[in-house]
Amino acid sequence: VQSESTVTASLAIASPLLSRFDLILGLRDTRNPEWDDYLASSLLVSTDTGASQWPTARIRAFIASLREARPEMSRAAEHCLAKYYQLQRQQDLATSARTTVRLLEGLVRLAQAHARLCRSPTVRVLDAMQ
Repeated sequence: VQSESTVTASLAIASPLLSRFDLILGLRDTRNPEWDDYLASSLLVSTDTGASQWPTARIRAFIASLREARPEMSRAAEHCLAKYYQLQRQQDLATSARTTVRLLEGLVRLAQAHARLCRSPTVRVLDAMQ
């Protein structure tokens, strides 16, 4: 886990702009010969045969079905997100970053997205914690 100042410096993006993103993933490319061999052979095999576990049409249909879903937020998930936000606000005094309501809005969107991905009609605590 990197501090905000480290993330800001490595991305060369100002904090106000960074706050507009719900999620920022930092990917590191580590060298692992076994993984590189597995990945290369997997990609080359599916390219040669044209085979895919999921055809493109099925992937598009799956994503479209996820977009249509509107899971309801459970009271327990609301409570979990609210407590986490409050905790972040309390700890914010010790950091240079400012926790805003955008954090809470982003957490809600991410919890809803996880529930949709799991095809759940309700946003549960598990979705909020993911």
